[in-house]
Amino acid sequence: TVSIFVPGKEQDIIPDRYNLICDSKWSQSCMEPIIGYEEPSMNNQQDIIDGKGQFHLSGQIAYELDVTDKALGSTFYSLRKTTDGGVNWQVINKNPFNGAIGSLSGMTFMDEQLGFIVANNPSGDSGDLYRTDNGGISFEKIDYSPYEVKLKNGASIEPFDCPGIPYEKGDIIYMLVGQGTDGDYNGNSKVLYQSKDKGKTWEYVEAVKK
Repeated sequence: TVSIFVPGKEQDIIPDRYNLICDSKWSQSCMEPIIGYEEPSMNNQQDIIDGKGQFHLSGQIAYELDVTDKALGSTFYSLRKTTDGGVNWQVINKNPFNGAIGSLSGMTFMDEQLGFIVANNPSGDSGDLYRTDNGGISFEKIDYSPYEVKLKNGASIEPFDCPGIPYEKGDIIYMLVGQGTDGDYNGNSKVLYQSKDKGKTWEYVEAVKK
């Protein structure tokens, strides 16, 4: 196992972990893959640079999460928007995470009203999904039923607690949920959720071995 991290910035840039695959049988998944599953296409233009999260909905419309404060490994943000290609920016939400602490993982908008942001907690072992349907003026934390895994010893765990960036395919919105820095279940696999009501509620679809 190899951990990749930036010294001194572990709280800002979440460390990642890789396992060396030295035997095809050893690395074989015990979960069935999704039939017809495709990696989501990231046509949305998203960047996370120096703690800033930017999302470009079009050539003129973009959103940006700016760091407003940092304390004890926690980061606080404000959300601003431009409608003229970045010439002018306006703060539309001074506290999009509603006082919660953590670090930005990603942001996306389906249109000018519906959007999502994901934040990881300071230790990076879990994350939260936030949804807006009024263009970012307010966000609501979205809960979903965790997928439970039964181990060979009979114990049950819920290893999937780091939501990814939602993406739209047809009339359904999908979201891959992975494991935090403390997770290594089944080769750091993920699970797929879907929403048929624009991200208000989510249901488990299938496990995905990445």
